Amino acid sequence: MKKDSLAAPTKAHLTASIKACISNGDRLLADGMTLEFEKPAATKLFLAMIAQEEFAKAFLLFMVYEDVLPWSKSLLRTMNDHSCMFPPRGMCRVWFTKRAPANQPAIESCNGIKSRVPAGAYVIYGG
Repeated sequence: MKKDSLAAPTKAHLTASIKACISNGDRLLADGMTLEFEKPAATKLFLAMIAQEEFAKAFLLFMVYEDVLPWSKSLLRTMNDHSCMFPPRGMCRVWFTKRAPANQPAIESCNGIKSRVPAGAYVIYGG
């Protein structure tokens, strides 16, 4: 067995996991919709981002199910690593609602960040 490989889950386990991810994503989106007129709007954005991650996990699991991707430690790490979007504890990130994740500003110190947030953007606090 290769260093990065793992015993593959059964098709039944993959199917159950895919359904669970889709169900979680749907629930998170529904929760966000109940907050439509609530403040701060960043809570809705956060729920939508987590829902998007759940749907992405379902897609990756489907790719494994279809034998397009191998089941591996690096795939599991990809599905569990949120560091690409969320700042670590004590750091912040300005998040623009109309920008793709790849086009967001870098993670930075929280010092004075609130005064620099333009309209249409939110602060995501690490923690």
